[in-house]
Amino acid sequence: MIETPEITPYMDGTHAITDEASGARYALGSDDEALLDAYTSQRASIFGTPVPSYEDGAIEGGPPLFSITQVEPTTRSAATGEEVVRFDLFG
Repeated sequence: MIETPEITPYMDGTHAITDEASGARYALGSDDEALLDAYTSQRASIFGTPVPSYEDGAIEGGPPLFSITQVEPTTRSAATGEEVVRFDLFG
């Protein structure tokens, strides 16, 4: 689920997401501020690339920052009916 986290000393970007399968947390930003706002508090598939020099967070312990270029609502699997969420974060 895309969220707007509270301000923290290590947080970059405007939003965050946690991969439900791995538990990995990512900071998200976009040149189009409305793109992420439109999906806040929703499960969504995201597409983007790592921001150079922020692959491990700006400050030790912070999540990596990704520049998001596309967000899509989740889809349902035709076979199982379960929601399918994708993280296409290219490096």
